[in-house]
Amino acid sequence: MQPHERGGFDENKKIAWVNWGKVSLAKTKGGLGIPNLSIRNIALLGKWWNKFYDDAENEKLWTKIVVSKYYAGSTCNFIHNTTSSRLSSFWKDILSIDRVCDRTVMSFSNGFTHQLGDGSKTSFWKDIWLGSSPLKLEFPRLFNLTLDKESTVANLKPTNSESWNLQWRRSPFGRELDELKILEDTLRSATVSEGKADRKIWKHCPSRYSAKMAYLFLDVSPSCLDENICKLIWNQLMPAKVSVFTWRLCLNRLPTKDNLIQRGVDLVSNPSCVLCGSTDYVD
Repeated sequence: MQPHERGGFDENKKIAWVNWGKVSLAKTKGGLGIPNLSIRNIALLGKWWNKFYDDAENEKLWTKIVVSKYYAGSTCNFIHNTTSSRLSSFWKDILSIDRVCDRTVMSFSNGFTHQLGDGSKTSFWKDIWLGSSPLKLEFPRLFNLTLDKESTVANLKPTNSESWNLQWRRSPFGRELDELKILEDTLRSATVSEGKADRKIWKHCPSRYSAKMAYLFLDVSPSCLDENICKLIWNQLMPAKVSVFTWRLCLNRLPTKDNLIQRGVDLVSNPSCVLCGSTDYVD
């Protein structure tokens, strides 16, 4: 069976008047506010992603079991290590949410920032801890050149030293040197606090992680209607049936003669407009 916006409910194939991408938009963006299940799944899996990081800091029993099972002897930041063949399918799903990034979905980890402590649980290149984006995006040429892609901040900052222990496949030159100069200037503002744990903070709700706020952050689909028009359409004083009709009218998705003809419907009656007699279509 097909939903109403696809033409009704019966055994015959119906016309898909509004595509799912628009239907799943928020009402303020011109959709019906039906959640995008793919984005919702990422937001909910993010609860485990965030809980594991927080509980690992407090050395909870379940996190110790996960670390000993999947990351024993590993020097990599566990949040970014998704390639191990030992990972269960459930755990792979949790860790892989950060790789989901396309036209409509933001990178999950971009919603977090790290408050630096000793740097032992903060990825130097992949986490947001200095500035508003990961260093691998700020300095892409240096990231391609480095031998320390998986290193933490603590690995690259020796105790009681002002210098950073950055290692390269070869000596930087050209634009790489320009990036290195900017990186060195940026690192001067970084402060590593020995004996203090790193903190992971959800930027959009610092007190705690929220799946609802995560969904709003991840969904970056463009609007298909002006926000002011959407407010008029979904006025609480207007019956729902009238609101849906008005919404379809604004999107030009009503079964008018020209829309039916454009979709290949063979009209038995005269295809011309009943008011003016014209056969011109609306562009």
